[in-house]
Amino acid sequence: MAKTVEFVSEIEDLSTEKGYQFTFHCDKCHSGYTSSYKAASLGIAADLLGTAGGVLENFGSIFGKSKEVVKGLQGAIGGKTHSDSYAESVEEVKPQFKHCSRCGHWVCVAACWNVNAGLCEECAPNVREELVSKQTHLTVEQLGQKLSKQDLTKDMDVTSPAQVITCAKCRVDIAVGAKFCSGCGEPVQSVKGVFCSECGSKLSGGKFCPSCGKPLQ
Repeated sequence: MAKTVEFVSEIEDLSTEKGYQFTFHCDKCHSGYTSSYKAASLGIAADLLGTAGGVLENFGSIFGKSKEVVKGLQGAIGGKTHSDSYAESVEEVKPQFKHCSRCGHWVCVAACWNVNAGLCEECAPNVREELVSKQTHLTVEQLGQKLSKQDLTKDMDVTSPAQVITCAKCRVDIAVGAKFCSGCGEPVQSVKGVFCSECGSKLSGGKFCPSCGKPLQ
């Protein structure tokens, strides 16, 4: 009877007819650990026969028949070889994992195992990590609360109809009050009838600039 192997629940079988390899994923963070590649002896034999058969195919069918024999053997014992290779791969990768006696999960030692508690961090979170995380989140929350009490619009005209102005030359947005385009350096006054050519203030019609009094043409 085949031996039952207890391990992680998420496994990728990367094996081919030429060899065996597996990736085992942590039950918590799903990080993967891949076992070393183990070449299948019959896979090597099939490759050798395939090469020889290709070179000497004009000299008879003996190599083709040998390849079929190898494939038959692969099918007959591949199951056991695959199973044995899987068990060996588990033993190879197992030191990277710990089994949590509380939830039954296999988790990676590097990120999800609480050494002091002897349990996974799902069952026994790392207190220091949790403290740092909560402090950071609370700091961001308090920053938002303090910022919401500040008047960040006291020097802004929030009653006049808003308008996004773009440079007529390069189409980059022009900041309010700017005298030159930040994209190409073109003077703002090239956008006729929008800004005063003297002080850069936004114009709203009339014969004079409302900020510096320059006559408008």
